[in-house]
Amino acid sequence: MSKKGMQYDYKEAYNKNLKPSARLHYLENARHDKDSAAKFVDPTMASVGINAQEVAQSQMTFQPPMPSNQMGVARPVFNPQTQGMAQTIYGTPEQRQMSMGQQAPVFMKSPLEGNAFIGAKMAAEKAGESTFEVDGKTFNVK
Repeated sequence: MSKKGMQYDYKEAYNKNLKPSARLHYLENARHDKDSAAKFVDPTMASVGINAQEVAQSQMTFQPPMPSNQMGVARPVFNPQTQGMAQTIYGTPEQRQMSMGQQAPVFMKSPLEGNAFIGAKMAAEKAGESTFEVDGKTFNVK
C-alpha cells in the first residue's frame, strides 16, 4: 500500500467521530501496512522493473522450516520407525500443510535458498554429489 493510504488509515484511526470498532479497523490496516514484507524491498528495484509484491510473494513458501533438532549433525528426537508410524497416521509435513487449504500458514524462505551458489551446493549435498556447477564453474562439495 502507498504511504498516502497508510497515512489516511492512521488519520481515521484517531477520528473521534467514528465508532471504536471502525477506528480499530483503520489502526489494524495501518499497522499491517507498516509491518508488511513489501517495505523491506529496496524501492530502487522498481526502477529496473522489479515489482515489490512479486518479490515478497516469491520469498514465501508453504514448506515449514526444518526443525532445529534435525539440522547439521543434530540427531532427531524420534527414531526412523517412530517417524514412519507418525507419518502413516498424520501424514507428511507437506501433506498436513496442504490440507489446511487457504488457512495454511505461510513461511519465509531461508535467505540462503535465494543465493544461486549456496542453493546449488545444498542441492549437491542433498543428492550426495561430490561437485556442483554454478555459472559454468565447477566446485567441490566439502
